[in-house]
Amino acid sequence: MDDLMVVVQMVTYNHEKYVEQAIESVMMQKTSFRYKLIIAEDYSTDRTREICIELKNKYPDKIDLLLNSRNLGVTLNALQVHKACIASGAKYVAICEGDDYWTDPLKLQKQVDFLESNSDFILCAHYRYLQDSDEHLVLQESPISDVMDGADLAHGVTFHSATALFRNFKSESEFPFWIVDCPIADWALFVYLGQFGHIKILAEHMMVYRFTRTGIFSSLSVIQSTRNYIQTASMLLQRISENQTRTNLKQLIAGQYIKLLSLHHSPSIEKNIRLKVFREIHLTGVRYSWKQYRYMIIYLFDIFFKRRKFSIN
Repeated sequence: MDDLMVVVQMVTYNHEKYVEQAIESVMMQKTSFRYKLIIAEDYSTDRTREICIELKNKYPDKIDLLLNSRNLGVTLNALQVHKACIASGAKYVAICEGDDYWTDPLKLQKQVDFLESNSDFILCAHYRYLQDSDEHLVLQESPISDVMDGADLAHGVTFHSATALFRNFKSESEFPFWIVDCPIADWALFVYLGQFGHIKILAEHMMVYRFTRTGIFSSLSVIQSTRNYIQTASMLLQRISENQTRTNLKQLIAGQYIKLLSLHHSPSIEKNIRLKVFREIHLTGVRYSWKQYRYMIIYLFDIFFKRRKFSIN
């Protein structure tokens, strides 16, 4: 157990209500190998830092703390924790956010066992629970195949980052640091990794993702989520050369534009929101060139003139 097998990365900011449970869920892992947790604490204004320090003192050999002297923000904080994971020399990387937690003490062992026995797989993930603000747990069955690759994920399908264990990068020169600038960075990373190996989804629920009901299904949040997919897929297109993945990304972009258009024309949406949708379509199109409009037009022709079935993801 001398060599470090797994490094778990955790970014946290103002998670005083949740971070102790998140950290303890990592510390409870029962493994036949050595692992450690790297926490990037982003200068919280609540007790998050104090809690992290207390738990570092409780588990001095299993926790490394990155205590920022100022608030770096999501992008820079993610950047430093990625670099720390690479520098650790661990064979695998796992993720656990400061407001989520794992539920199975054998989670890491199960995932490592699978990847150790299947060298053609680059990542192993699993199902999750959803927990709302009232502490209700809901089983979330994932509507995806148990084996996928980057092209499959390019349809917009994904899994929660805290379910993933993937093979570490050997050096910083191998890591796609442009990913931290993507609006949906975890999905972008998984699509990228899927170019180098298969992805396994274990049919077990081994973590909890917290979410709040307030505003999660609002029209404005749908607009922003849609735009985030367009931007992230556009950035992936600039970096990925595999044909099927590129085709699926283009179809995703077209579908997301159609979603924006459907919101713009929806009579159930207030006028000010429809105007925002129209503005988002215009801004996104200008920013990411006329080619995305071409994808949308081609897809619309396929739908209406070839009578293909279509459903918005």
